[in-house]
Amino acid sequence: MNSRSRRWSHGVCIALVTGWFVGCDTSAPQSPPSQSSTTGHGDPNLRSDTGSASISGAGTKRIIILTNGDSPFWDACREGLNAANSELKLASSGLKAVLDVNDGTPQGQLSKLQQYATQGDIAGVGVSAIDANNVAVADELRSLQKKGIKVLTIDSDLDRTQFRDSRFAFVGTDNLAGGETLGACAKGLRSAGGEYVTFVGRTGAQNAIERIEGFGQGAGENFVDRGKMADDTDKALARENVRNAIRNHAGLNVLVGIWSYNAPAIVDVVRELNRRKDFTIVVFDAEPGAIAAMKEGQIDAMVVQNPFAMGFQGVKLMRAMIVDDQATIAEMLPNYGQTDGDILDTGLKVVVPGDDSPLNADRFKKSVEFLALPSFQEWLMKYGLTGSWSILGRQVWSFFMQLSGRSAFQVRGQCLMCFRVRAAIEAWGEGSGCQAIYCLPYGWELACLSLSVSSPHGFGRVSQWVNSLPRHTDSGDDMSSPCWLRFLPWSSWLAF
Repeated sequence: MNSRSRRWSHGVCIALVTGWFVGCDTSAPQSPPSQSSTTGHGDPNLRSDTGSASISGAGTKRIIILTNGDSPFWDACREGLNAANSELKLASSGLKAVLDVNDGTPQGQLSKLQQYATQGDIAGVGVSAIDANNVAVADELRSLQKKGIKVLTIDSDLDRTQFRDSRFAFVGTDNLAGGETLGACAKGLRSAGGEYVTFVGRTGAQNAIERIEGFGQGAGENFVDRGKMADDTDKALARENVRNAIRNHAGLNVLVGIWSYNAPAIVDVVRELNRRKDFTIVVFDAEPGAIAAMKEGQIDAMVVQNPFAMGFQGVKLMRAMIVDDQATIAEMLPNYGQTDGDILDTGLKVVVPGDDSPLNADRFKKSVEFLALPSFQEWLMKYGLTGSWSILGRQVWSFFMQLSGRSAFQVRGQCLMCFRVRAAIEAWGEGSGCQAIYCLPYGWELACLSLSVSSPHGFGRVSQWVNSLPRHTDSGDDMSSPCWLRFLPWSSWLAF
């Protein structure tokens, strides 16, 4: 293989399977490790970010953060969790923190919690509750506490009126305040008011309830609520919801993304319809696709949580509870026992495209950090969060499953429609920190997707190239001729 071929094949991980594709890891720098499909306990549903949920040594106990679904939002949480593993020296306390990815359903969370109750190596559980009013989940958390397992909610709480006793504390965003902040963004961007629709995974999730309520309060009486649309964490449905909202509401002019993946869904549909000038777009969270879209001028404002802090602080608090470190608990929750003293707020940021935005820091509470996008990207790099921008092998399966339902995507003897990007990436240069994205047009031979950008300008430059490259069909390229998957807008698959 010549030097050019070696360069292009570097970092490619290929899965050769009969009938099924499985995720594989990549060599991308700073990438979180890929997830295993099984655990050391023989449970195929319990996936952990460490590759196996089995205990790493005799007597080692696990601290688990159970997500609501699979989203890049949780990649930054995983980085915080990993930082806690090392910085808090959990191994010296006989502990190990792992992230467990749920399937996006309340039943999935309940099943996992029930499994935890049967496993003797679990010391703490932090759960992002999908359904705030789920009695069965609340009862299972109470059952775990009776077994001596320490329990928190992280990112999304249960209903605090009914189920406050089912967890010790909540670690995450003040979601009502977050919604109010996003509403204030809409008000500042469209002072005359407007009509809005909110898009979210599940309307019954506590964070969704509070954010949507808060948005209406922050936007004010000049804004008319045209409905909230749930997608059950189905990304294809998320996009279809945006199409339907635009089709059904002639006066609609504000699109509001409540969960992180709703941002790229909104952007993709508005771009598809070529109607950017007709809408103000405000969203929660900074998924990779959202960051890139904002840089292109496709998003007007983002309210950004701190999932890294959720991971780190959640593990730190559970460790303190497990080892009975009352001093740390008191430091983290100084008002515990008082009204809302069981809430550890991880903070908010407002991010706008640039200094020319109509928004400014004076519009928001002093506790809200206001940043232009370049400064926010610098913050991400400062704390090593560029690794959360990676697309890992664990996400490729859902990616191809979504594509497989589209008429443009065929495998088994068919070629893949691609963008050829050899010249573009060569022009970019090898020092950028970006790995090429490969696909192989051979039946079931599919390469892992990997993008790890260490340059703050990476996503914008990639998008410009993709938009300018010609489309063509390859039917017999070898590994030295990478191609770009065509099927979804680039901001969509960046968000998987």
